[in-house]
Amino acid sequence: MQHSPDEIARAIANGHGFDKHVKSGQFEDDKRRGDDTGIRSRSDYENKIKEILKDDQTSSFARHNGGAVFYNEKQNIAVAYDPKSEDLGSCFRPTSKERYVDRCLERDANDRDVERKKEAQADRLGATVGSASKPRDQAEVLKAAQDKQRDTPDQKLTPEQRRAALQEASAAVAKDQAQQKKAWEAETDPKKKEQIALKAGIEQADFKRQTARENADLTAQEKGAQSPQTLKAKSEVRAADKAYNQGVAEWHKRSVRDNSYEPFDKKWSNEAERAKARESKSKDPQEKKDAALERQFNTTAGHGKGHGM
Repeated sequence: MQHSPDEIARAIANGHGFDKHVKSGQFEDDKRRGDDTGIRSRSDYENKIKEILKDDQTSSFARHNGGAVFYNEKQNIAVAYDPKSEDLGSCFRPTSKERYVDRCLERDANDRDVERKKEAQADRLGATVGSASKPRDQAEVLKAAQDKQRDTPDQKLTPEQRRAALQEASAAVAKDQAQQKKAWEAETDPKKKEQIALKAGIEQADFKRQTARENADLTAQEKGAQSPQTLKAKSEVRAADKAYNQGVAEWHKRSVRDNSYEPFDKKWSNEAERAKARESKSKDPQEKKDAALERQFNTTAGHGKGHGM
């Protein structure tokens, strides 16, 4: 470890963990977590962390991000060490005592898998973004950011943690959009440039609708379901959904005649199949076929070509 047990204990005791876990009563008598530990002050908290870290009965395992988890099953106290955070992690009492270590291992394995996928996507970006790739599900980006806010896999996030996750996810999406812009600038084929722009636009619209829904839910909790702020937030959700659906419709309309546009939405994939079947039987001139296709997908011919690129 980069820090000694004393350094870790001091940093955690003076960080967010005290307010979040001690003041909430986790270390007092709790049917879900165990007996009263006697921890009430930051000094008590610091001494307990030192004890857990130095106890021979404490099990531990390294995490892929350079951190580690220390768990004392007898006391049902866990110390999550994160050398990258300002307060070096947290100390808390899990609610799922029997499965805590297993869930931590599962979460770590999932985090590893997410990072491997992100690295692979970055490596393949220039080769895939303008070919047969399809827009990525942006809900996964937000979910990954939310998982990073959790000390345990089943922890319910506070409004502050949900907002922090939104900020982290927004930064990740902005970085990805910048990479796609570079791929768009480097592409020389006009058709592929158009596809890259549409794909990036759909992903951006998808993330905006995920963000809008999260903001609407937070606003409803804090201001009330019928407050002016909540009603405004809900209208932003509808606008975001509309923008996303327009992009998805355009993508699937193009998939009717261009196999490099891989279908990904069930509703619009069915529409694309219907359009292909109709065109294969139609003897109408091309102009009439084009008009029928536009009507079916309810899009405009110029939609999605730019998207800020």
